[in-house]
Amino acid sequence: MLWGIMVAALLISIFALAWQKFQRPAVVDYDGQIVGRWATFSESETGSRAYYKLLVQKKTGERITVVVESETYARAQVGMWIRSSSKGIELKPGQPSKTSGEP
Repeated sequence: MLWGIMVAALLISIFALAWQKFQRPAVVDYDGQIVGRWATFSESETGSRAYYKLLVQKKTGERITVVVESETYARAQVGMWIRSSSKGIELKPGQPSKTSGEP
């Protein structure tokens, strides 16, 4: 009976971890201009947490909301260009960077 409880607990744990992984949005590469920025805060029994968000308008005109770390949020200003890739996040004033294959 003890083995059954341990196996059930293990299966539940694996299922819970897999569920959390699939619920998180995938890391998205984006390139666009920052058109808005704000912070939201959540409260729980363990304390409060800040979420820093940027509204980014892609070159196609599509707007997306991205969550960033506090350091990126502190440096980011409306009007700046932001690029996220596997290399990390780049912030640049002025015109967007050219990527390969773009006119």
